[in-house]
Amino acid sequence: MAGRTLRSRIDFLLTRWPALYAAALRRRPARDMDKIAFLGLVRPGDVVFDVGANLGYYTVLFSHLAGPRGEVHAFEPVPATFERLRESLAREQRFPNVRVRRTAVGDREGSAVLFQPGSDHGQASLARHAEGSWSAGPAVTEHESPLITLDGYARENGVRRIDFLKCDVEGAELAVLRGAAGLLERHHPVLHLEVYPAWTRDFGYGPGEIADLVRGLGYSDLRLLRDGREEAVRPGDLERLEGSANLLCLPPGGKR
Repeated sequence: MAGRTLRSRIDFLLTRWPALYAAALRRRPARDMDKIAFLGLVRPGDVVFDVGANLGYYTVLFSHLAGPRGEVHAFEPVPATFERLRESLAREQRFPNVRVRRTAVGDREGSAVLFQPGSDHGQASLARHAEGSWSAGPAVTEHESPLITLDGYARENGVRRIDFLKCDVEGAELAVLRGAAGLLERHHPVLHLEVYPAWTRDFGYGPGEIADLVRGLGYSDLRLLRDGREEAVRPGDLERLEGSANLLCLPPGGKR
């Protein structure tokens, strides 16, 4: 398709050998631990939910990895960002396996307002923050959005299972998990969640509450991805967390 760069074509070809691709990425000085994790955990035929898809960099990767027998359900609430996501998919995806919804995701259904600091679509959030792009006191744009739960979405769209959930929603991760509790309890997908105390605090909770929720749903193997490393989560680690990291929660019983 016109518009694909040489780099994107090579990236697609490398996803045909994900273990080799991941090994090559590990040799880089600045390792993308999230991409390495995705290459090892998303498999052909998987059903993937990408909550907070943004411009679709990882959505495209999930589409390539899940392949023609898989499904990717991508959620992005900011209108202009959503249009760029659709453009990226139209240009880059090889398989017609992605469904996109312009909606926010949480623990209730209805409507919500997204707040965007300046032009930084990547830090748009359901809460006003003070860190990151917010610290410079930028003009804030408000975007109205539908609000859904993943349990409701799956029920209404006939989604029978979920194998992998990526959730990066600037602090609203706990609400997303609460709204997906039925799916998580039934299917125990792999979870990849952003955790950042500065974001979660503005929603009235700490990262430790995410660990408590997923452990209550049967997850016991929790790992932090940060600074190019993967490390097991010990009791109290998330309560002491400083800065941003990603939390990987593996299904019970070694299902993957």
